[in-house]
Amino acid sequence: LVAAASRIVEHLGPDKFWKSTSQMLNDPSLPYHIRTIFEESVGIHPTHASVFIGISILIVASMLISNFQSYSNAVRFSFITVASVLVMMLAILASRTPFIATGVAVMIFAFLNFKRKVLALYVVAGLALLTATLALTVPSFTARFSEISFSNAGIPDENEENSFNLRSGIYQCSLDIISKHWMWGVGPGNIQTHLNDCYDKISPEVYHGKNYNTHNQFLDYWLGLGIAGPLSLMLVFIFFIIKSYRSKNFLALSIAVLFLIAMLTENLLTRQNGVVVFCLFMGLLFQYKHDPKVG
Repeated sequence: LVAAASRIVEHLGPDKFWKSTSQMLNDPSLPYHIRTIFEESVGIHPTHASVFIGISILIVASMLISNFQSYSNAVRFSFITVASVLVMMLAILASRTPFIATGVAVMIFAFLNFKRKVLALYVVAGLALLTATLALTVPSFTARFSEISFSNAGIPDENEENSFNLRSGIYQCSLDIISKHWMWGVGPGNIQTHLNDCYDKISPEVYHGKNYNTHNQFLDYWLGLGIAGPLSLMLVFIFFIIKSYRSKNFLALSIAVLFLIAMLTENLLTRQNGVVVFCLFMGLLFQYKHDPKVG
C-alpha cells in the first residue's frame, strides 16, 4: 500500500500523468491509473487485493462485535480505525463486485450475530450512508460505479469502451461457447483460444490481443470442464455454508458468501494468490469449528 501511494505521488509532477492534484481528480482515467500503479507496485490484481481487504474487514468486524463489551475504549478505537483504513483502501481501488460482496457479507454477519435485529438494521443503514459518502468523496469510487447502467451494457466499440461494457462482450462469448459445449466443455487449455476467436468476431478493435478471461469463475469451469465444473464448485459452497450455519461459525459463512459473490465477476481460482487464499480461509475456518483441538 505504501509503495502504491508513493508511486501515485511520484506521478504528480511535470511530464507525468498529472501536473497537479486538481488535474488528477478531474481525470476520467484516474481509476485506471490508480489500479495500474497499485498492481505494478504490489504485484496483486486490484480485484484480488480488494477481496483480501474484504476478508480483513470481516475479521476485524467479527472481533469487534464478538468482544465489544470486554474491549477497552482504546482497543475499540483501534479496531474502528483499522476498519476505516481498510474501507478507504477498498474505495480507492474501486473494485465494484468485491465492495458489494463485502457489504453483503457484513450484513449477513450482522443479522446472524445480533440477537436484537434492530442492531443489524443499524448496520445496514450505516453501510448505505458509508457508500453514499464514498460516492461523493472518492473520485475513483465514483467513476467506477457510475459506469454501471443498462445503457452501458451493450457490446463496446472503439469509441465507447470501459470496464463495465467490456464484460458484455466477454459474457456473450462465454455463453455462446458454452451453448455449443455445455456438456463436456472445450478443455481448460483451450478456453482462451475459443474466447479470442469469438472476441475477434464481435468487436476486434476492442478485444484483439487482450486475452480477457471469462470474468466469472463458474463460467470458466463450465467452459473448461463442462457442466460438472460449476456444479462441483457450487456444491463446495453449499456444503461449506450449511456446515458453517449449523455450527454457528458465522465468520466462515460470511467469508464464503464474499468469495461466492466475488467469483461472479472474477476468476479468483485461476491465479495462485486467489486459489491459495480461498483454500486457506475455507479450510482453516471449517477446521476451526469442527476440531476442538484447534484454538
